[in-house]
Amino acid sequence: MGDYDNDGDLDIIASASTSTTRELRIYKNNGNGTMNTAQIEVDGAAGGLDYSSVAWGDYDNDGDLDVLGCGSTASAKELRIYKNNGNGTMNATQIDVDGAGGGLENSGVAWGDYDNDGDLDILASGYTGTTRELRVYKNNGNETLDAAQIEVDGAAGVCDTVA
Repeated sequence: MGDYDNDGDLDIIASASTSTTRELRIYKNNGNGTMNTAQIEVDGAAGGLDYSSVAWGDYDNDGDLDVLGCGSTASAKELRIYKNNGNGTMNATQIDVDGAGGGLENSGVAWGDYDNDGDLDILASGYTGTTRELRVYKNNGNETLDAAQIEVDGAAGVCDTVA
């Protein structure tokens, strides 16, 4: 849960698959104890993620919550960031953190400033298809991430969730 639209109430982000599609959705809090059932499709034609996890965080330090997602598409494993446009919508053109197919599934993701430089870095754990990995991606502070992730324990094996 997070206040993605800065209206003072917590909204919900969910990533899952139906019987035919993968979807990443935001459910807006109406502020009166109900949720808006007309969800916002974050990823549009790009398709969502399966065997996934998501987390809110202000990746670009602009005062609104962006979305980090990690999981599987129909053909690849991906780690993505969706930028908040600041007007109640999300940019459907995601930032592919790991390049084509370099992500993780059965994953866990979290934001945190591990290097104390004032911007949110990424912690991700999951399965590559052959190994379980725990990775840290450094935020460069200019809306880019260092592509050379820090592999915390590589093939030693890790759990599927992080916090």
